Amino acid sequence: MIVWLASYPRSGNTLLRTVFKQTMDLSSRTDSLDENGHGDDPSGVWTRLVGVEPIKSDWQTFYQQASESDTVYLVKTHHHPIDAQPAIYVVRDGRKACLSYLHFHRSFRDGGSLAGIVSGLSECGDWSSHYRAWSQRARTMVVRYEDLLNPTENTLTMLASAVGYAGAIASWTNPFEELQKSDRKFFREGEVAWKGAPEWTPIIDALFFHLHRDLMAELGYIEAADAGSVVPLPDEFRQLIEGVRALSLRSLALHRRNDLLQAACDERLDLINHLTQQCELRNQAYLAADQRARESSELLALENLGKAEKRGMRMRRLLRFFKKIRAQARISP
Repeated sequence: MIVWLASYPRSGNTLLRTVFKQTMDLSSRTDSLDENGHGDDPSGVWTRLVGVEPIKSDWQTFYQQASESDTVYLVKTHHHPIDAQPAIYVVRDGRKACLSYLHFHRSFRDGGSLAGIVSGLSECGDWSSHYRAWSQRARTMVVRYEDLLNPTENTLTMLASAVGYAGAIASWTNPFEELQKSDRKFFREGEVAWKGAPEWTPIIDALFFHLHRDLMAELGYIEAADAGSVVPLPDEFRQLIEGVRALSLRSLALHRRNDLLQAACDERLDLINHLTQQCELRNQAYLAADQRARESSELLALENLGKAEKRGMRMRRLLRFFKKIRAQARISP
């Protein structure tokens, strides 16, 4: 069985994995193949502190085997849900998540656009929709990033229960400083309070709250009374944003559909490869049996030939003996 460790990017997923490793010695995998290199980190920091364990097969094979197994596998994901297996979802102030995601894009991707990230034009969609997709499904535990920085005994107990862990739970010491020394681009600051940033302009702020005001108030990241105090966007700009978001959501839906189709094709290809392999094995077995039969027939033929030669030799000896007897009979008086 898989227990998904899910979150919108840069919301504390790695922190959750670190908590599991440091307090329960539980390792975790990820469905993002480009991140599996962390398991090959020569310093061993990602394995020792975060608990990263690479997937040694292709993703589809691992997913099928893990889903059908009685063993619990913790798997990090930033994607939308693909099944009904249990999940722990980490949520963080959407402003912090979006801003940190921008810096992640600048360090590891193509640079990105803060307006695009806020609007949901990235590969994971927008912050609010991502949260709704996970939080509204069954068997999903929601935990705040802020509660993972210094988790209480109750929080750790709830996490252990969510993944079916019944062993001892060690005390938590956040290894953030050591992690930051190993990778300053990935582990930037780990702060909770929103302080703003030069990139977070008034227009970005207005765009963010136009799209995510309700969830920010629902989660308590802003006071409900302040939810209506944000400067509104011009109508033309709002219409443009909604149009772009609609296209983005359609594109994401098509992307997810393509992923499902690709997964189905991969599954069928695996079946075809398996059947082909079985046919080759059976053909090899047939050829080997045929070769043994041929060799057996040749041996039998040689044996029969040997027997015939022996019979011939005996007949020739008898013939010579009879000739000798006849010859002696002729010369006898």
